[in-house]
Amino acid sequence: MDITVATIEIKNTSFKLLIGYLYDNKINVLYNRTYPLRVSNKDGDIFDLTSLSEDLKQIKVIEDPKKRLKVTINDLVLILPPFGLNVFSDTKTTNTIAQNGMIDKIDIANALSMVKKVRIEEPNDEIVDIIPNVFGVDGNRTFKEPPLGYISSSLLVKAHIFTLPSKLVKNFKKAVLDAGFSIKRTVIAPLGVNSLLELNKAVGDKYVLVDYNKDNTVISFFGNGKLYASKYFDVGGEDITKDIANSFEISMDKAEEIKCIYGLDLRETEFNAPILSVLGDDGLPRKHNVKELNKIVNESLDKRNTFFSNCLSTLLAEYGDLKNTIPLVFIGNGTLLNGFKDYVKKYYTSNKITFYTNDSIGALEPGDINMLGAIAFSSIYKGSLEDEAKIDIASVNRKQKEYHEEDDEL
Repeated sequence: MDITVATIEIKNTSFKLLIGYLYDNKINVLYNRTYPLRVSNKDGDIFDLTSLSEDLKQIKVIEDPKKRLKVTINDLVLILPPFGLNVFSDTKTTNTIAQNGMIDKIDIANALSMVKKVRIEEPNDEIVDIIPNVFGVDGNRTFKEPPLGYISSSLLVKAHIFTLPSKLVKNFKKAVLDAGFSIKRTVIAPLGVNSLLELNKAVGDKYVLVDYNKDNTVISFFGNGKLYASKYFDVGGEDITKDIANSFEISMDKAEEIKCIYGLDLRETEFNAPILSVLGDDGLPRKHNVKELNKIVNESLDKRNTFFSNCLSTLLAEYGDLKNTIPLVFIGNGTLLNGFKDYVKKYYTSNKITFYTNDSIGALEPGDINMLGAIAFSSIYKGSLEDEAKIDIASVNRKQKEYHEEDDEL
């Protein structure tokens, strides 16, 4: 039986709910909706916990007559943004418990409990997940997936440890718990997306995930399925809207409308018709055309690109010239801007550029991918800390391909 998952993502001015399940490596969506927040947040900093909890209460019971859907939500998968994410690794070995030496989930849990005791250098951080990358058993055999059912006197686990600021984690969880939900598990946003991309065989060994959304841009470096680092900068799609509104002296709503219609429209036309008329301080109308809009949008994208280039350099500072060749995978609703794809390809000619689109009916927007990824991540047993703590998934009995660490070099 497929496990239906309800997942939420809390953003700056809204939160998103998606209900679905994983079947045959595809997310089937039952419900998807975005809800506005009465009090805005700022990049993981929640300003009013009480207001946020009250907003979340409205999803306790979901009814959609058109889809013949009525469901009461008791627990949620909570997406955590990677703001302030730190990643480091550790290795631990434990003796297997069963008398016959057959490896079970309890052995993986024991190894992870040892890893969890590792000292965190940042006192204001806390461990949010521990994900094994390599499992070792007797005979120097290694595996990428949990070696359940194999016979071994001991189990070695090499794992990545993920920490986030304690204040961020505490506030996100408290908002959900105070709204009357239990938390089935937490998923760090880019880790979920990577699971979805791997299911769809959409990425190679190394890539940078670029989440260009309304409020900010988050970039995350992956190698061989592992998240090594994540950075962000405070520039998103709405900054273009603000630049248009300020330049044309119009409302944000009108500026957003114009941005969505035209974007960066570089088509050559002989007739440059006005697209907007604004009453000036002198009482006379001022007309603006596409060329003026293009100049504003292009300059706004140039400013964003400077931030992006600097952030990418910081993210990959330890990897030489990798910045110039590493594939870039773009997600997020900011990528929907007309002309954005051509703009990116113009500046990053040596990098393979992918604008990932999914085929989950009911969640086709690039901004839905974090939630789809969270469902994918939480529906697959990985032997992670959160798997052991939050989810009871039936044991997996299957023959696994042995893993050779020499194939895992960055």
